[in-house]
Amino acid sequence: MKFAALIKGIFAALLGLILTLCGSFPRVPHESSLELIWSDEFDGDLLDTQKWEGHYCGNGEPSVRRGSYWHTDMATVQDGALHIRTEYCPEGYNGNGKPGWYTCGIDTNGLFEPTYGYFECRCILPKGSGLWSAFWMISDNMAFSAERGDVEGGTDGAEIDVFESPFYGTGAPRRVTSNIHYDGYGEYHRSANVCEPYVLFNDPYEKYNTYGIEWDENGYTFYINGIKTGYSDFGGASRVPEYLILSVEVDGGDANPYRTWSSGALTPETETTDFIIDYVRAYRSRDGRKSVKSSLEGTPMYPLTEGPVVTDESVCFVCGEREKGLLYDIERVLSVTSYDGETVYEEGTDYVVKDGKLCLPEGSRIPGIPEEEYYSEGEQAILTAKKPDGTVSPLYFSGTGGIQSRQVLVTYVHTDKWDGYVQPHEEGRFGAFLDKLSAGEDVTVMFYGDSITYGADSSLVHNTAPYDPPYTVLTVDTLARLYGYSVNYAPAEAEGAYSGAFIESDYGDNGTITYVNTAVGGWTSADGVGHAKTHVDPQIEKYGCDLFVLAFGMNDGGKPAETAANCEKIIKRVLGLSPDCSVMLVSTMMPNPILLGGWVGSKPSQEAKLVALANKLCRRGADCGVARMTSVSKSILEKKAFIDYTGNNVNHPNDFFSRVYAQTLIQTLIGYDSDTNQILN
Repeated sequence: MKFAALIKGIFAALLGLILTLCGSFPRVPHESSLELIWSDEFDGDLLDTQKWEGHYCGNGEPSVRRGSYWHTDMATVQDGALHIRTEYCPEGYNGNGKPGWYTCGIDTNGLFEPTYGYFECRCILPKGSGLWSAFWMISDNMAFSAERGDVEGGTDGAEIDVFESPFYGTGAPRRVTSNIHYDGYGEYHRSANVCEPYVLFNDPYEKYNTYGIEWDENGYTFYINGIKTGYSDFGGASRVPEYLILSVEVDGGDANPYRTWSSGALTPETETTDFIIDYVRAYRSRDGRKSVKSSLEGTPMYPLTEGPVVTDESVCFVCGEREKGLLYDIERVLSVTSYDGETVYEEGTDYVVKDGKLCLPEGSRIPGIPEEEYYSEGEQAILTAKKPDGTVSPLYFSGTGGIQSRQVLVTYVHTDKWDGYVQPHEEGRFGAFLDKLSAGEDVTVMFYGDSITYGADSSLVHNTAPYDPPYTVLTVDTLARLYGYSVNYAPAEAEGAYSGAFIESDYGDNGTITYVNTAVGGWTSADGVGHAKTHVDPQIEKYGCDLFVLAFGMNDGGKPAETAANCEKIIKRVLGLSPDCSVMLVSTMMPNPILLGGWVGSKPSQEAKLVALANKLCRRGADCGVARMTSVSKSILEKKAFIDYTGNNVNHPNDFFSRVYAQTLIQTLIGYDSDTNQILN
């Protein structure tokens, strides 16, 4: 055992002793802020089958588990406690002809499977060199994640060992161990020892002690008798339901005891022993707090700046490139697929990871865009750009999925932290709209802008796989998910707006969000002013407007003050029709930085003007904030090439960057770290 772990365990135990002697022995940490949501006090005469079932125990038949047989009959309730007996049966259990050691495990699989909380059992450990008792948790997909091929570190499920007791018969029998495992039990299996504390007070084999774990979206905190013994965020905290397990393991294999991990091997002469559990209890935060971020775990809207896993980040190899950096240094690749998901590329054959980058070996099947096509005079070249050698050349352009067919999607684990720009939460600037959502009132969200807001280059709008929606739909769908609403997608009635249908979302009956989008590709903010009478007024008169999202600027050229002035005119018109409407300005993403012709330079100044406009409107009593996509995209450009996340190589996002757009709007509006209990209160 590591010296640091020894010191840590001794310190924790001594602290527990001191607190006990002082008459202040904590049992449940933060008890005043916790609410009991599930428990078994084992007060009856039988195991409660509404709460427990046999863990890997057959239908009344014993099953082989390491060095013993497991049979549910070995778990009995007596004298106000659960007893899991470990006993040698020379004729087999009830004379079944299978001699050996018998014990068992029980679990709450399918009966109680919480996500996050504080979990505790009070127990006396069984005696015996060559066995160990355990209180642990596991998710259904932990055992099968490696086979499914969709492993995402520990976030998609883990084995969480609150404690295990394999040290009886050693020089340190009062030591227990806490561990984390993830990514199945095959070749991808990962594990870490969190701590090995000593239980100095209350002999754990003679008296009751409590063993607990606090699990939240950030990690796991371990406790003995209410004293913290360790913390881990190894692999990222599990974000999926986990069920509880109580078990006793006999070391060995094929029902034959022998030493592998524990302190020895059981023999027929070893005495029968019981793992005695006084209770098992589960708590959650009394106010039910859960952040917006954790509520979106497992969805495309979980922020890319958080967590250890990035899903489907797009990259494109151009001009003979053989390696690409991603947003983070790659620790481990989970999958590389074609953009449509139809082709799965193989590590070692199609790609390798070197120094945190994705690299292509000879013979790789991963496509790219050769230099003669990327800089070409062909039909697709409509704009000019400066090449790395300083010469000017026409630039490859494709607005119908041509670039996406050359991009690949990478899902990977990383350990480094985000060090780029983070959109601020514009707290207090959308009060009227958010108050209506919290109150369960029906609301309308209206989008008005250029081609990015129209939906270019979403694969759903292009009607090609993987059929991901544009940022406008992702944003409204996320609001519906968080607030328990359904979404009604209003038909496009304005000329030039996207007329395709979206599948309606239904996340509850709190209310309905009506989605209206009258954006038109190619428009400038001046066009937005000129067409407001036909593209804004009728829709507000018909559906109302509670949040107006205004997103012009990409096509506006080099006069940022004019963009802001035009946006102010449109907003004034909207507020005249709907005075209580909240307004979100969206600055445009940066276009391809190698473009010539004045596309690039004005965008940061344009964003600054929009921020100034929002501040002015707020001073006048309006609700207005800015989603700063210019700053976000500038930060992305410091880590990735534009071709990696564009849909047309000029000025449109692909599906990956549409997610970034939507995440930025959600962060602006309600903030990923906000408390869902508060937003729904």
